[in-house]
Amino acid sequence: MNDPAFQNALKITPEASRSREGIGTLKEKSVHAVLKNYFEPNKENQEVPIGGFIADIAGENGIIEVQTGNFARLNKKLGRFLEYCNVTIVFPVEQNRYIMWVSLQTGKDISRRKSPRRGTVYDVMPQLYRIREYLDDPNLRVCVCLMDTEEIRLVDEKLKYPKKSACKYDKIPISLNGEIYFNAPADYFSLIPDKLPQDFTSADFAAAAGIRRNIAQVTLNLLEKLGAVVHSGKKGRCYLYRKNV
Repeated sequence: MNDPAFQNALKITPEASRSREGIGTLKEKSVHAVLKNYFEPNKENQEVPIGGFIADIAGENGIIEVQTGNFARLNKKLGRFLEYCNVTIVFPVEQNRYIMWVSLQTGKDISRRKSPRRGTVYDVMPQLYRIREYLDDPNLRVCVCLMDTEEIRLVDEKLKYPKKSACKYDKIPISLNGEIYFNAPADYFSLIPDKLPQDFTSADFAAAAGIRRNIAQVTLNLLEKLGAVVHSGKKGRCYLYRKNV
């Protein structure tokens, strides 16, 4: 997805530069900074005070919060922001991650490899569970940005095993592969795989979606709260679920 707006956001975001001259001076993490500039390149609409809090973006489309970490810290903000206008929470998911080791001494690239892990939309589920009380609010929507990133790890070449002691420095966005929006509770039905039996366990869900069992359970808890699935019985010690149609 070679989105011109995203490519422009990369160009105008100093934090996302591949230059190594700024190592050690980074203030705002690159993914967060690039997404802010992607959704709102006008700096005057960024970091806007509203209701005693600071909104990442505030403009004609309402408030946009770019959240790369724990959603629990959003609870107080959301309670206030949703009183004023529409709120969009943007969450980046690393669909593909490339790891780059960079010399702390010279700033030069040492080696690069692709991580075997591939991110999916289900990665946002544990975070959404932390703000579950707001998910059915008509003024709230969630945008999952599927991205490729490059993780920068700083290596002290003076050490005997430099890569083992490397420290994570930043993640640089490479590309935006797609956006998935949840505008209303009904949109979460799309998370239910088609190949599930009528009654299924969390293990069945995990296998069908290609995710870990714990992520499947959190997803089902959310889907039940939003009315997308219901309990339909038990199979041994496991709960059975059914799509609520």
